[in-house]
Amino acid sequence: MRYTPQQYAQTLRALVEENPRDRKAATRQFAQTLASQNALSLLPDIIREYEQGRLREKGVKRVVVYTPERETGLKHKFGVKAEVVAQSDVRLLGGVVIESGDVRVDNSIKMRMERIKEALLK
Repeated sequence: MRYTPQQYAQTLRALVEENPRDRKAATRQFAQTLASQNALSLLPDIIREYEQGRLREKGVKRVVVYTPERETGLKHKFGVKAEVVAQSDVRLLGGVVIESGDVRVDNSIKMRMERIKEALLK
């Protein structure tokens, strides 16, 4: 029977909570179990699910901000509890793209140029 990344993440969370003083041993045991079940390919998804669960538990929203250059100091610009991940994307040319959950705000120069192009071609 194959388990989902969500199920694995819940198991990892339970192992770590069960033995908080020895997280390394719990993590090692978990990795060995994944290897024995030939499920190591699911590790990126498991880690993502684990982190999302940790953030939900703390009431923190994950916000990803794409800018053409590396931006610092973004955490102070949001009025909510947020884990801000700044990522560089040179394809944007300028502006910013913000993602949080299912919401995506694209205020990049590239997107503005696409909107102008569409408006002119109508």
